Amino acid sequence: MLPGMMRRTLLATLLAWGLSTGCHRQQAAPHQLVIGLASSGVTFDPHLHDEESGYSTLAHFYNTLVGFSPDMELLPELAISWQNPTETLWRFQLRPNVFFHDGQPFEAEDAAASIRRAMRIPGSKVAYYLQAVETARAVDAHTLEVVTRFPTPVLLNKLVFIGIVPRGMENHPISEPVGTGPYVFTSGHPGKDVEGKRNPRYWGRQPAFPLVKIVPFPDEQERTSAVSRGLADLAGRLAEDTWAWGKSLPNSRMEVHEGLGVTMLGFSLRPGTPCADLRVRQAISAVINRARLVPPERKGLVIPMAALVPPSVFGHVSTSPARPPDPARAHQLLFEAGFKNGLTLPVLFSGSSRALADALAPQLKSAGVELQPEALSWPDFYRKLSEGKVTAVLFNFTASTGDISDVLDAVFHSPGSGFGAFNFSGAPNPSLDRLIEESNRNMDPYTRLESISKAVAEIEREVRVIPLVVRASHYAIRPGLEWTPRRDRRIRAIDVQPGDSNR
Repeated sequence: MLPGMMRRTLLATLLAWGLSTGCHRQQAAPHQLVIGLASSGVTFDPHLHDEESGYSTLAHFYNTLVGFSPDMELLPELAISWQNPTETLWRFQLRPNVFFHDGQPFEAEDAAASIRRAMRIPGSKVAYYLQAVETARAVDAHTLEVVTRFPTPVLLNKLVFIGIVPRGMENHPISEPVGTGPYVFTSGHPGKDVEGKRNPRYWGRQPAFPLVKIVPFPDEQERTSAVSRGLADLAGRLAEDTWAWGKSLPNSRMEVHEGLGVTMLGFSLRPGTPCADLRVRQAISAVINRARLVPPERKGLVIPMAALVPPSVFGHVSTSPARPPDPARAHQLLFEAGFKNGLTLPVLFSGSSRALADALAPQLKSAGVELQPEALSWPDFYRKLSEGKVTAVLFNFTASTGDISDVLDAVFHSPGSGFGAFNFSGAPNPSLDRLIEESNRNMDPYTRLESISKAVAEIEREVRVIPLVVRASHYAIRPGLEWTPRRDRRIRAIDVQPGDSNR
C-alpha cells in the first residue's frame, strides 16, 4: 500500500483529471494499441542491448531464427526447421517469401551476417549468447549452417536473443529498425515514444491492431495508473509497492505472473572500493534475512531466493546452508577489515527496487553498514551497470533462455570473447572462468549440473553477489483486451486481441 500522503495526492490527481475530461476516460484510437513500459529501450540496435524494455519494443520490428511461446517452449520463427547432424554443426532451413521492411528479401546470408555481427560488433551486449559459435554461413538462399567450437546444449535458446537485420550492417550501428517483424517503424527515439504500423507483408498472423505505440513511463506511480487514466492499454514492469493501490483503480485490471529474474545485491571488487575486501562482503551477507525483506502484504508478489536462478530455470542450485543473521560476526569482520566505526556503502538501484532497498537498509545497519541509496531511471541505471560504474548495486538478472548459463556467462565470467557483458566486479577469476566454460560444453544434463554446482560454489565462496528475492511480474490491462503474460516478460502487440469488454 502507498503511504497515505502519496495515495491521497495520486487520488486527487486522478479525480482532477476525471473532472477536467467530463469524467470520461480518454480512449486511444481503437485501431492503435498503446503499451506503457519503464522505458522504450536504450537503443534501436538489437545487438547493442540486453534489457527487457528493449526486447519488448524491438520485438515489434525484428524477428529471430527461433522464438519462445509464452511458456518458453521453442517455436519456429525465421527458421522453420533445424537439425544437429554432428555435435558442433547446426543446419537451419529458413522461411521462404519473407521480406525486410525496406522490401529486400530475407535470405540465409542475412541470418549469417546477423550472427557474425552480434558476435563481433564493438559494444555488443548479446555476444555472450554466442560465445560457443565459431562461424555462421549461408549454404544457399534458405539454408543456414552454424558451427560451434564445442558441443552446446542450449544454442537454440540463445538464438532467441539475436535479432535478424539486413546484411551489410556488420560495422554500422543501427539508428532506425529495419527488420522482418509484424510492425514497420514509423517514428520515435530510444527512451521516447516509439510508433509502428502493421507490416502488410508480414510472414505470420497479422496483428489485430494496425498501429502500435510504446510509451515510456519512468515514474512507478504514473506507469501503474497509466491504463486507468487512458494513457495506455497495457502497462508492464509495475512495482510491488504500487500493486495494492493499482488494484483499486477504475478501468484497469491487474495481472501477476511468475518471475524468472532474481534480484541480487552485487559488489565492485576493484582495488580501493570497500567491498574489495572479502570480509566486508561476508559481513553484509551475515546479517541479511531474506524472509524479512518481504512484508506480509507482498507475499506471493516477492519470494525470498538464495540461489542465482529460481527453481524453474535449469541450473538452480544452492550450496550454502541458510544461517540466522549474525550481527556480532558481521561487526567482527568489519573490524578486521579496518572499518572499526562501520562504513557507508553507496548502492545504485532502479526505481522498481526502492522498496527492497528500504527493507535492506536496516538489516545492513545492524552490521554497521549505512546504505547510501541512489535511485536512477532505468536508462541511466542500465548505462552505469553496463559500464561497471558501481560500488554496490541492486540489480535483477533474468535467465531469459531458461538456463543458468545466461547469468554465469554475462555476470560472472571475466569480460572477453563474448563473455562478461555485465560483469561489473572488476576482479577476474580464471578458475571460475574455467568452471563456467566447462559447464557450457557438457551435453549431458547431469554432468552439466556438477560443473554448474562447482561454479556456483566458487561464486558463493567469494560472495560476488548476494541473491535476495524473486519478484513476480505485474501488469495493468484495459478491460476488453485478451492477453497472456509471458514468462520472459516481453509485451508484444501481436499477442493482444480484442476480447470481452466486461473482463
